[in-house]
Amino acid sequence: MPGLESLNFLNSRYLFLTEPFLKQQGDFRLISTSSGLSSAVFPFYTEAGRILSPVKAPFGSFQFQNEPRPDLVTGILTQLETLARKEKIHTIQIVLPPDCYQPEVNVWLQPLIVSAGYQIVWQDLNFHRELTTSFETGLHRSERWKLRKSLQSGYEFRMILKPDWEFAYRFLLDSRQRKGYQLSMERDDLERTFQLFPDAYRMSGVFFEDQCVALAVSIQVNEEMEYVFYTADDVKHRKLSPVVLLHYGLANYCREKGARMLDLGTSSIKGVVNSGVATFKRNLGATASLKSTFQRKFS
Repeated sequence: MPGLESLNFLNSRYLFLTEPFLKQQGDFRLISTSSGLSSAVFPFYTEAGRILSPVKAPFGSFQFQNEPRPDLVTGILTQLETLARKEKIHTIQIVLPPDCYQPEVNVWLQPLIVSAGYQIVWQDLNFHRELTTSFETGLHRSERWKLRKSLQSGYEFRMILKPDWEFAYRFLLDSRQRKGYQLSMERDDLERTFQLFPDAYRMSGVFFEDQCVALAVSIQVNEEMEYVFYTADDVKHRKLSPVVLLHYGLANYCREKGARMLDLGTSSIKGVVNSGVATFKRNLGATASLKSTFQRKFS
């Protein structure tokens, strides 16, 4: 099996498939295959009789060096099946990136996975904003009004370079709990991740009279894509929806850095759509695509 360096693994196109990111989630393993000048690698974790890709990251999947090719994927899927039978694995789960990340690959990759005996167990609705045009022009008229009114009223977007972690985590947690959700990370884990990946994790906010009224944690997936991981707001300022200004400011910041896409994340959990969240993201001018999860069961 080729080593990590020969497969260019350390230079992954996506942060979520780099060795440092995978290591901080736990002990990962690799399956790889090569043909000519092209190679592919599949990182995964094993847990309670399951092969999982990924564990906590938004997606896992295959990483290619040079040309993405179906025969390389077939080789990896064959090795996964052999490993599953050898180690008495009962389930293999593969989570692909949203379709908008690699449409030219997904057009053949997804049918190939299904033909290998996998089933699509759910497809989550993911939203993204292209950054090639003005963010404001893509907004629904109601969100455009809120953006302009909040700017006129003195609301201000800022990148937060030195977060107050106690305040930030409590702000995020309170906002999530009001909506009936929990945070996927503990406070210490979130701070540690910022320390481990200082060039990839960012915090931004909207302030009114120096009081934080909206907050976002985002991740630079690569040079072209920024993923909005968490957002939160102060319910007392909901009338002007400072989260609109938050996305507007973050989009402008990322565009200036050369990004072409702002990934707003999913609006569903295991295929069950939250219509309110989906409508808000559409009002931000976002486009929907699918993020597919595949499973194969072994008896």
